Amino acid sequence: MNTKTKKRILIILTGISFLLVGIIINFIPTWNLKTKDMNVLSGDWINVYYETEKDAARDVFAYVNAETASIAKKLGFSEKQNVNVYIYDYQNTMQTKKYGYIAPLLGLDWYIGDNIGTNVILTSPANLGKVHDYDNNKYAVLHEIVHAYVSVINLLC
Repeated sequence: MNTKTKKRILIILTGISFLLVGIIINFIPTWNLKTKDMNVLSGDWINVYYETEKDAARDVFAYVNAETASIAKKLGFSEKQNVNVYIYDYQNTMQTKKYGYIAPLLGLDWYIGDNIGTNVILTSPANLGKVHDYDNNKYAVLHEIVHAYVSVINLLC
């Protein structure tokens, strides 16, 4: 192998290494759904973690805790599963927990909630984005709860 070929291979390997390191760094926020000083509301069927928006979190918790029992029972569950809701004060934080540091650059102003397996991530209804109102954010949690319980079913299969 000549020197020119060796340099090309070195450049390619260096580029791939930088790309891999960049990808790893991007996804660091996804490794832990909890943020510093998160609080928890524990219910009969669900746990809701939240940052500082206590009133909005209690509102979402009251709604989701009351409705999750019905959803779980319809899906064949008779006891609480390891399904949790994480409510973030800001939309960018929620999006970063799913897609990493690149998420805010994607301009997903409509993206207020999702699930990651049995965990639901949601933007706090108290801090609205440009597209949704308080109730949109609050009621989106049930949609994501269904996905989370389906994840439990898929783990059992």
